Amino acid sequence: MSARLKRLWRFTLRETAAAQPPSAGPRGSRELQRWQAVVNQLRADTRRVFTLRKVYELSVPDIAARLGLSAHDVEQHLVAAVLAFDRAAQADRPRVRPTA
Repeated sequence: MSARLKRLWRFTLRETAAAQPPSAGPRGSRELQRWQAVVNQLRADTRRVFTLRKVYELSVPDIAARLGLSAHDVEQHLVAAVLAFDRAAQADRPRVRPTA
């Protein structure tokens, strides 16, 4: 995995960890709903791989064996998930206009 994707992955994990459970109030609930929406928009295979890795904490080889995929395919699904989270995060950031 490239250095950029590793940074994105860490960012995704921090954002997910920062999302508080729905009982934590309206902001936590919105954050959780936002990230859940991203997960729900992933392709079924990508969502399955992401869930096995991040929720059930299975290793890449374990996921590959369980789903009958190669380790490379599992990594590609994880990259696709990271990029989806990155696109969602980019869309939520306010755009800064350069001053002239």
